Amino acid sequence: MMDKTTLCTAIVVAVIIISMGAVIVYDNSLQDDESSGSTYNLVARVNSEGSGIYIKDTVLTARGGSSAFFTNNSGYYTVDESNAAAWGGLIFATPGAATIQHVQLQSLVEEKMKLGFTLYQEGQSTDNKHVYFVTNIANKAAAEAETHIDGGILWEPQFSAIVENNNGFVELGLTNNFFPGHTCCVIAGYTSYMQSHPDTTARFLAAYIKGAEWISDPANHEELVTLCMEKTSGLSRTAIEDALSNITYVYSDESGDLNDLRKDVANLVTGLSPGLKRSISELGFNSPNQFASRFVDDSYLMKALEINSDDSYSYSGSKASITVACISGDIHQIALHAAVAQGYFAEYGINVSISAQSNGPGVATALQNGEAQFGLMGAPPATSTVINGKLVTN
Repeated sequence: MMDKTTLCTAIVVAVIIISMGAVIVYDNSLQDDESSGSTYNLVARVNSEGSGIYIKDTVLTARGGSSAFFTNNSGYYTVDESNAAAWGGLIFATPGAATIQHVQLQSLVEEKMKLGFTLYQEGQSTDNKHVYFVTNIANKAAAEAETHIDGGILWEPQFSAIVENNNGFVELGLTNNFFPGHTCCVIAGYTSYMQSHPDTTARFLAAYIKGAEWISDPANHEELVTLCMEKTSGLSRTAIEDALSNITYVYSDESGDLNDLRKDVANLVTGLSPGLKRSISELGFNSPNQFASRFVDDSYLMKALEINSDDSYSYSGSKASITVACISGDIHQIALHAAVAQGYFAEYGINVSISAQSNGPGVATALQNGEAQFGLMGAPPATSTVINGKLVTN
């Protein structure tokens, strides 16, 4: 069963995705967990929320303070065209054009404030009709080195490190404030491997689930903070603890399956469609729902939950060796490292090698090339990669 702490906000209404287009109501009759025609499939959640928007304190003051950038409705921050003057002409850093953080910022700019969202070329002139962006700024050092940026959006714990002690940047708002409960990272599996190794896949997820439950147990807080500091060199304890308080760790929907994730992915397809190189019809699907049904496969998760619910279960077979790609320095994905450190994968007969990547698209590439059997990344790069690469077909 899923730990109650882990579940507390796991009902994910993809506010960010819904804001980008018409809301798609998922039809359960379209469920199709067959994976033929897939290079990789989404098999579990990792977390919701857990990123933030930072801004230079001088810019925030000059533009009229936080009230000019958003309206605070009891912790839920809304923006509209009345806020455009505060944002217009600013240059923001994102970790990559296909990341959830980039997609979130783009939706605020284009959908809410009706401004252009434009790639910035150093030295170019800017105007207040656009918000500009630079990409591949994925940590504190990179953000501080980009002297021409006014702010940015980034995952934890790098976000908390950037705004710690007000080193030129301050918090504008958490993505939790702008998009409460939003879908973030997911686990994807290389489809041909999972089909030929279904038991190993279920045991991998069972061990991962134990890792997610371990980090959600307050009794393990001190050990968790130590682990996070080991995996994110150079960050303070304060930054780590602030970051942990901003992330909700999950592995399934509250219902125990992934039907809500299917809804989120279907809506995500609609939100991403203007920037995609292909349409889902080119992949053989007649609707975003049908695509999401094929792309999201919770059959292995169901088996993993069965394994963990059986108190008498033990594994005594031969050990399997797998490679798991994840984003380096990103504690959204710390449950993977916790499961390794606590010996959960070994308990279930799996040797895990971790392949560190700089961002979600890097994880997607490792999966696409078969370099990793599993990968942890944001839902947008996972989705855009399979559509653009025609990696999931009907």
